[in-house]
Amino acid sequence: MYSTLSTSLTGLAALASAVSAFPFKLAETANCAAVSGTFEIENFKLYPENLDWDPIHCKLYISANFNSTVLVYDPYKATYNILSFDGITGVDPYHVSGIDYDATTKSILISANSGEPFVTSGSNMTGGNKVIRWDTNTNSAAYTVDLADFTSKLAIDNSTGGGYQDFAEDKDGNAYVPSVFHVPAIAKITKAGELSSWYIGEPSSSSKYMYLGIIFHEATNKLVITAPYLGTFLSFDVGSSSPAPTNISMTWPADGSYTASDLECDGLLNPVRYNRDILLCSENGLQAITLWASKDGFESVQYIGKVMDNSTTDIATWASPTATVQIGNSIYISHEYFHDLNEFDVAGNRSTFPFVDATADFDKLVLAAGFNVTDC
Repeated sequence: MYSTLSTSLTGLAALASAVSAFPFKLAETANCAAVSGTFEIENFKLYPENLDWDPIHCKLYISANFNSTVLVYDPYKATYNILSFDGITGVDPYHVSGIDYDATTKSILISANSGEPFVTSGSNMTGGNKVIRWDTNTNSAAYTVDLADFTSKLAIDNSTGGGYQDFAEDKDGNAYVPSVFHVPAIAKITKAGELSSWYIGEPSSSSKYMYLGIIFHEATNKLVITAPYLGTFLSFDVGSSSPAPTNISMTWPADGSYTASDLECDGLLNPVRYNRDILLCSENGLQAITLWASKDGFESVQYIGKVMDNSTTDIATWASPTATVQIGNSIYISHEYFHDLNEFDVAGNRSTFPFVDATADFDKLVLAAGFNVTDC
């Protein structure tokens, strides 16, 4: 069954549609019904970059990167709504890449960012960048913050920093938005939508990304962020009046199969299923999710293995794992397809996108390393 509903919002538009998809396996839990099993979503040019689960309304929010929209999936009806945004959706060079659920405000953070820095590997830093806080109760924007003022401060000497796709939120609902190219920096947005330059580091001549996947670790009140140009994870104390990065000690595999020069977590997740002690790093260049465990509040981490998704020939040939998400007691891998046209970061004509249940594979590595697995 197909249906369409259009609604006008101030500065935003929400387009809703419904489509059949392969069904989940469902079981009742205290909040949302539990979900397990691999599924697919049929949506033309979805190309998901990131995703997160709204545990209040039991919906999966997925960024449609090249469509510059957000797909909101209902697993119980196998239907979806599409959120489109005036001045963003269909307007080059906007992508919609980042998605994160903020438990404090019970809202979804959305990164509507320029695709130019990513398509050109940092040589073209032009284009608008906005962060939207989407109120899931009213289905409207609580704020839309333009990052232009922060970006202007990243023009240092001959470097122009910027490029945005990820964020994390602290226990007070503040969002932290890292810069991907040329200048390591983090913007802070309060839950009221006030923007500030929280941290700006020294420009780097490295050809690698500055900051990528980021999480907030509530037990220690700090951010953990991927710094590919340094080949390490870093932490930041969000309570500090003068935030500065601290290197996290990393124990790599002894056989040299995975080294600091490989570190490039396009997405980073510390699932509640593993008591927030395990990092799932989406290494799309390696076509794997690598697992990092900490026993000391992310003063240090140890590599405990990787999960490679070769579940179908199409995934093994074309897919890049860019994100993971926990839905109830299940953990899924989401894939982007960067090379469908044999040209990096350009949409092809794909309509079928898999979301792979890899819970058993992750659990096996976590348990083997001596860490606990906790059901919701």
